[in-house]
Amino acid sequence: MFFATGLRRLVGGAESVELEARDVRELLSALEVRYPGITAAIGEDCSIAIDGETLVDRTWEAAELPD
Repeated sequence: MFFATGLRRLVGGAESVELEARDVRELLSALEVRYPGITAAIGEDCSIAIDGETLVDRTWEAAELPD
């Protein structure tokens, strides 16, 4: 997972991290375990890009991640 510049301060300055997840919900849960409070910072109105497709307005909640 790659982080926008504004979120990097919440992940110790990392540009990206490796996580195991089947879908975006699992990904966010794994992020929250590793970086408590990050899901609140991501918020309701964020967008997430998966394989070049940008998902907005929480349409990403049910999106499966590629293998």
